[in-house]
Amino acid sequence: MSDTWSSRFQYGHQEHLEAIGITIVAWNEIEFVMFTLYRALLGLKAATASSLFYDHSNSERFKLILAIAPMKFGAKTCDHLELFRRYAVICNDNRNFIAHSSIRRSSEDILANKIRTKDLVWTDYKLTLSQLRQAAEDADRVAKYGKAIVLYALAGEVNEDGEKVFRNPNMRGNTHFPAALPKTPAQPMSLTQPPKADRE
Repeated sequence: MSDTWSSRFQYGHQEHLEAIGITIVAWNEIEFVMFTLYRALLGLKAATASSLFYDHSNSERFKLILAIAPMKFGAKTCDHLELFRRYAVICNDNRNFIAHSSIRRSSEDILANKIRTKDLVWTDYKLTLSQLRQAAEDADRVAKYGKAIVLYALAGEVNEDGEKVFRNPNMRGNTHFPAALPKTPAQPMSLTQPPKADRE
């Protein structure tokens, strides 16, 4: 392990902590995609949308998004949004599992100490670097997937080739971006068993 500054802390190895950080930051991007959809579908100003958005759980946010989406978007877009919801649930499950565990290093891996809700017993979960990096890559991939769906769903113009384009009024110069429904990514790996997405 090539620990440097991070070796001052007992929480884990540099590479492990890096993967944990990316997982958490990527979740923030996923949440921003949800907020963008929420605001666009409700037609609200940013301040009003923020005050309402953060009063709701992720489940409530997606329930509203998916209820209104068929009135605004086509069936294929709605199918992608439902898949994005399922994948986002897994990524949030991973993020919460890491963020709400007591993390410490253990030889080449780290241990996440977390209380099991079913019996209130504190349990150690071994997390390898491979697992943590996979969770980080999955969260980043789902964030990009969601952004691509939003670009396509909110694209309001068509170029000379008949392709949908998204125009960003907040940017100067070339503000038009091609918009197309993305390819479906692989389902994210869950750090917990079974993943919440399968229990809902």
